[in-house]
Amino acid sequence: MIPIIVAVGGIVVVCQVKEIAGALLESALRTIIGQRTAGEIPQTQGGLAARWREAATPALAGLGLGILSLSVRDLAISESVCA
Repeated sequence: MIPIIVAVGGIVVVCQVKEIAGALLESALRTIIGQRTAGEIPQTQGGLAARWREAATPALAGLGLGILSLSVRDLAISESVCA
């Protein structure tokens, strides 16, 4: 993996690109999911990947990265979330 250097509050931290990209993707997905009810998520699964890609692209571009392909499979919603 290629390490990158990130300044956080004046402290320089060496991070792995995969970890940072993963965190950015997770954050973008949480934002999209948080805008919908549990009942709406399965109904809109078809467009979820497109919205996720759209949300994550600017942050990843800031690292010089892009998304070549993104798909959503095996979507499951916990019973406790639906209750």
